[in-house]
Amino acid sequence: MKSVEKLYTNEAYLYEAISSDRDFASQIDSLIDKDSCNVLELFAGPGYHGIELLKKGHSVTMIDYSKEMREISKSKYYGVNDNNYIVDDINNAVKELHNKNDYILILRYSSGYIKDLNEMEKLLTNITPTLIRGGSIIFELHQVNLINDNLNDLRIKKREKIYNDKKLICKWPARKIKWDENYWNAEMDIEISYGESHFSYRSRERIFSTDEICYVASKVMNCDYKIITSDLFSGSYILKLIKR
Repeated sequence: MKSVEKLYTNEAYLYEAISSDRDFASQIDSLIDKDSCNVLELFAGPGYHGIELLKKGHSVTMIDYSKEMREISKSKYYGVNDNNYIVDDINNAVKELHNKNDYILILRYSSGYIKDLNEMEKLLTNITPTLIRGGSIIFELHQVNLINDNLNDLRIKKREKIYNDKKLICKWPARKIKWDENYWNAEMDIEISYGESHFSYRSRERIFSTDEICYVASKVMNCDYKIITSDLFSGSYILKLIKR
């Protein structure tokens, strides 16, 4: 079984298809309450949120390690280019940024690929200087009770659609989630059928709680926090860390 990294690189077109199932414009409207602001999106993937931000006139920097994701994003909107979509390790890239941001977005549960609390602290340490006072770091996090129930209550567990005239079915997770002895590390099998082809992946994710991230944030920045639930982000907590 392949690592999920292959889904984000060699088979990025599959991830593009299965991840397009949101109202990205409405999500951005619910998160961003300023006009013409600077936004940094980490783990940007196909750039769905970043593209909506660009369309609304914001200045956007997207970062992801996958050059394939950047090419997909560039193909979707003329405003995406090699300057505003950076392909690099997240921590390396943010150290080279010179603009100050009103918002930093870490959406679609992508914090799960930050391996532990030490790495979370490292990331927050690196991105906090790029945030203006009053600016927000916004996480989209799993509601842990739904993870414990194997995502059975979430519609995203199984997704079906027609993509390029072929039927695509994604089961994520395809089987019961496996937890290691630390409990917060989840191993999920993913099964994707696309036309006559079948793909199997394994994802290992660190499931962070809102309390954990707030604790780590308190060590590296002076901030307030707000936890939000919304039908636009079904099954998620939106955590805002607001820099004082």
